[in-house]
Amino acid sequence: MAASVTVENLNPKVLKCEYAVRGEIVIHAQRLQQQLQTQPGSLPFDEILYCNIGNPQSLGQQPVTFFREVLALCDHPCLLEKEETKSLFSADAISRAKQILATIPGRATGAYSHSQGIKGLRDAIAAGIMSRDGFPANADDIFITDGASPGVHMMMQLLIRNEKDGILCPIPQYPLYSASIALHGGALVPYYLNEKTGWGLEISDLKMQLENARSKGIDVRALVVINPGNPTGQVLAEDNQYDIVKFCKNEGLVLLADEVYQENIYVDNKKFNSFKKIVRSMGYGEDDLPLVSLQSVSKGYYGECGKRGGYMEITGFSAPVREQIYKIASVNLCSNITGQILASLVMNPPKVGDESYASYKAEKDGILESLARRAKALEDAFNKLEGFSCNKAEGAMYLFPQILLPQKAIEAAKAAKKAPDAFYALRLLESTGIVVVPGSGFGQVLALADHLGDNAIARRAQCIQNEIEAEPESHPFREVLALCDYPHLLEQSGTNSLFRSCLYGIPLLNPGAAALGTEGLRDIIAAGIAARDNFPCNADDIFLTDGAAPPVHMMMHLLIRDKKDGILCPVPSHSLYTSAMLLQGATLVPYFLDESRGWGVSMSDLKKQLDSARSMGVFVRGLVVINPGNPTGHVLVEENQREIVDFCRNEDLVLLADEVYQENIYADEKGFHSFKKIARSMGYGEGDISLVSFHSVSNGYYGECGRRGGYMEVTGFNSDVKKQVYKVVSLSSCSNISGQILMSLVMNPPQVGDESYASYQAERDGVLSSFARCAEAMVRSFNGLEGVTCSEAEGAVFVFPSVRLPKKAVAAAEASNTQPDAFYALRLLETTGIVVVPGSVFGQMHGTWHFRCTVLPHEEKKTMTVIISSFVAFHRAFMEEFRD
Repeated sequence: MAASVTVENLNPKVLKCEYAVRGEIVIHAQRLQQQLQTQPGSLPFDEILYCNIGNPQSLGQQPVTFFREVLALCDHPCLLEKEETKSLFSADAISRAKQILATIPGRATGAYSHSQGIKGLRDAIAAGIMSRDGFPANADDIFITDGASPGVHMMMQLLIRNEKDGILCPIPQYPLYSASIALHGGALVPYYLNEKTGWGLEISDLKMQLENARSKGIDVRALVVINPGNPTGQVLAEDNQYDIVKFCKNEGLVLLADEVYQENIYVDNKKFNSFKKIVRSMGYGEDDLPLVSLQSVSKGYYGECGKRGGYMEITGFSAPVREQIYKIASVNLCSNITGQILASLVMNPPKVGDESYASYKAEKDGILESLARRAKALEDAFNKLEGFSCNKAEGAMYLFPQILLPQKAIEAAKAAKKAPDAFYALRLLESTGIVVVPGSGFGQVLALADHLGDNAIARRAQCIQNEIEAEPESHPFREVLALCDYPHLLEQSGTNSLFRSCLYGIPLLNPGAAALGTEGLRDIIAAGIAARDNFPCNADDIFLTDGAAPPVHMMMHLLIRDKKDGILCPVPSHSLYTSAMLLQGATLVPYFLDESRGWGVSMSDLKKQLDSARSMGVFVRGLVVINPGNPTGHVLVEENQREIVDFCRNEDLVLLADEVYQENIYADEKGFHSFKKIARSMGYGEGDISLVSFHSVSNGYYGECGRRGGYMEVTGFNSDVKKQVYKVVSLSSCSNISGQILMSLVMNPPQVGDESYASYQAERDGVLSSFARCAEAMVRSFNGLEGVTCSEAEGAVFVFPSVRLPKKAVAAAEASNTQPDAFYALRLLETTGIVVVPGSVFGQMHGTWHFRCTVLPHEEKKTMTVIISSFVAFHRAFMEEFRD
């Protein structure tokens, strides 16, 4: 039978959190959209109008040309070397792309960056903040994120210890905050915006709510302020901001300033002032007030929701606290590079004198003026409707009208077990196809988005949706990304000479992707999985993610309730899993890979560790298997995989299959088999075993680490549990669109007959064969060193040699309060500049020492020879120095 995962034994924090903008009504809208596709004419409307979320490009708003030009050039840097590029791109876009690429080591936009973001891009953002505020900004205070949502989750994870920690949050509020507080187990302390005064923030109410919470034993840690307001659209007056800063200073609160709509101001008598500017203008310095300021490329006039770029600026925190913030940021490695670049462009757009300035200014002004006109038109229209009253929209992208519902409607809602405003919103959807968010999802009455009345825009959105759902042709990865980032190229005659691929059927970048990922791209990935495994795959089982790390955290959120819940995890293993378990408070149940058998999984050890954990009262929920192995580089044999599948099925465990290195197989006698393929070939169907498979564009022969693309395929869970998976995924809105596209390309590369097939195949085979030769050379060299043994590298991109350290070296390590393998690795770094990871980071059998060394992909470069010779010389000197 399938693993016993039910709603009743999921993490109650997941069940408690709600995210209304992607909740019940949106899910129902998606079902109706499918009905329209399969049964045209069956509903009283012919299209769904998504007015539930600020997502302007999905409704026809065009991206800013300059931004997309720069992104396309950074995506495909070889364009900068072609003469034809000068006729297709503006000179300042070319110049800016070169500047940006110069800040990225090796111009590698597909590589992981620093966990805070690329230093040069953080410098640019800091310069933009200083220009905006008139006060200095430090790049070290900037953490570039995948939109604003991850920044919010990081801070909640940092501040909330248990249910007695509270966050002051506005009502009505963007439900990201209430959902994040619930997910991390904190207490939401509401304060109420005053609708009669244009949704003003009353300090007296803040004080009352704070004192009330403290009287109940709640330690209130922070105050959330959203300015301009979401969903209310108000812009705070400067005097009000001064009062808020004083309140936080006097009460010892962290100020969490959501400023993502700072560019969207529609009234002449209001302007945006950042809280950082207010704080500094009041004379408060770095140490006077902890402040976190959030910004995103999803909002403003740019509306690049699908690019998932943003930042948080953190000031007023001590160095030890900042180290913990960095630690949380580093768990997901880094944000996507495209979003990082876009965040730097948003904070540093074209200036007077630049070639693109006039067109940029016209685009920006046109978008903001259009939003202001439509906000006024909708405000007037709502205020003419019976029972409606609507305040003026001063900023952001929303109107938040109040509606007085008839008593009969309220009674009908009660009979249907719905909130009255949700009942109204569902009837609106089923009658018109218009999707709005009921105000109860924000803590108040009915919310309507500002683009509701623009049917021409909505029709354009449907056209975009239809185009993106068409199956794209195959293209070399970077060419496709460049064309998708700047679709204007598809209309230019000079494009054919720059790109060798066919130029039709390319998926447009639609920021309106569902939380699961764009449907057409999930279809392509499902087809790729089916082709790989020779078993069917359902696109509804695919959740597109920003690499493999976020879905690992999602599944831990889902499965772990408290410290009595455990996960079986290999030792040694990638530290992502141990970190994710620790963050969720789980018990790590180790099982030990057998180095003497090429790091195979011992079923007897698995059983022993499971029984031992259960005897201590631990409820073991899942089993993590990494294949090919990280850090070990082993590839499981098919027989071992069958044993693992049977073990999980018999013991009611969720099988968490990390398969991100599935393309990297170097041993001729080994082949990769997905655990899904193994389970289905054993005759187990959807209801027999719960399986979550992870894949990523960061690994394999493509190595697009900085693109942050990936997926998890979730099978064997009942529909109620799948709804909770969807809820957790939706809290981050969606993964970045460039990563989604790249993941679809990885699973559907050029095929025989395509123009790019020969060059693609040559590139792929060249990378993989180079990896294999380098791995062989490294294993041979390590095995020739005194006291070092290294198993064959069968797959992945690592070797994991064991080193027998002399007793004097172990004693010296203990004297410096350092693990012996870390002591060895530090001496190696200080002597040669070579960075390896000590095995203690991954866990290892007591009394053994290892280090993980990455296999470099180009053995013809002198780097490989230099590394090996430097390593050999260091090791010989080290062993001689500490010889017993």
